[in-house]
Amino acid sequence: MTTPASAMPARDLSGMRGGMWAVTPVGAALAQTARALADDLARVAVDPDHERSFPQQRWAKLRRSGLLGATVPGEFGGPGCQSVHDLCVVVSTVAGADPSTALGLSMHLAVMWSLTAGSGLALRDQLFSDPAGRVLLRGAARGRMVACLAISELGRPLAEPRTTAIESGGRMRVTGTKSFCTNSPAADLFVVLTRISGLHGTDDVGIALVPRGTPGVQVVDDWRGLGMAASGSGTVRFADCDLERRLVVPLGTWGETPAHVGSLSATGTVVAAAVFLGIAERAQQLAIEHARRRASSAVELLGRNEVDLFLMRSAIAQATGLVDTGPTTGRWSSDDLQAALCSASLGVRQLAVGVVDRALTCVGGAGYVADHPLATLYRDVRAGGMLRPYSFLDGPRLLGTWRLGLSDEQDAP
Repeated sequence: MTTPASAMPARDLSGMRGGMWAVTPVGAALAQTARALADDLARVAVDPDHERSFPQQRWAKLRRSGLLGATVPGEFGGPGCQSVHDLCVVVSTVAGADPSTALGLSMHLAVMWSLTAGSGLALRDQLFSDPAGRVLLRGAARGRMVACLAISELGRPLAEPRTTAIESGGRMRVTGTKSFCTNSPAADLFVVLTRISGLHGTDDVGIALVPRGTPGVQVVDDWRGLGMAASGSGTVRFADCDLERRLVVPLGTWGETPAHVGSLSATGTVVAAAVFLGIAERAQQLAIEHARRRASSAVELLGRNEVDLFLMRSAIAQATGLVDTGPTTGRWSSDDLQAALCSASLGVRQLAVGVVDRALTCVGGAGYVADHPLATLYRDVRAGGMLRPYSFLDGPRLLGTWRLGLSDEQDAP
């Protein structure tokens, strides 16, 4: 005989909000901080999704938490987290309380990881040795620096940005428009993918580090997303921004995606996928709480969710494990790693939609009310389909091309 849900003994489900566990002592301490921040964010009564405004109050809490400096080495005042897996634990935990803020945190951490812990990035050595770079790192460790990844341009591949950085009199001038610049209202530094001209005979693609206070920077308040409404993922314009030469770093030939940019994007999309794991875990928690308050026939749906949540956590753990160990073991080729990251990111985001949908079915009509937490989660989880570089359109094609051993230029039969 089946025991009614209302008669089942209560269990402590607090650990489910961060269903993955950190693999390093530094990560464990950061996860504890993330749980405290999530509790704090959950107590903020105002729902920024309803106001359609950027939640500066929540970002102030994030700055004070110390999580923004998670990857900053100890010599600059940070904890020095190098594990992408542990960054995912942090992000998924915060996402259980505030998906929009967690998405911005994920983008920032992906940038900071690439600058401080990612192997082989030309910017890393320059940042560590430059006096201004060291000041920036110390500021990040204290929550005084938020990085915004400004790489997307409507209708353009990563390898061919329209944004330009042109040499003039020993300095560089950056001009262009970037879309989907998550956390841009809070950003102190924009990491801009740009076409670099004037340094030598051919054009390069590279990164420009543009401080927010640079004349010509305009953060446009135009984000009206179906989900992640409070993520501040709007347009940023750069109009003839004058920069020191050292703030513009070539990474490869224009028209070819540089390995460093590809690595940053691939790693970043897995850290961002942790947001959708956090959304799914929160939706499951809400469905379980609802089922415990009243007799429910949704036991099977909750069970299916548990299976998918396990698969999501496993996918992130497997993919991030390759990132965390690959550079030292050399066992994984770039293509293998890209395929693993793509598979994990796509899988997590697809499964998250199903978990939230089933949670909404479990809760019933109450969940369709705009003020119910599931209504926000229902919208937010669908933002996963548009994340680049592995959207639901280009991700499967990349995987099929890789599995068939074709080049990017070849078509599958």
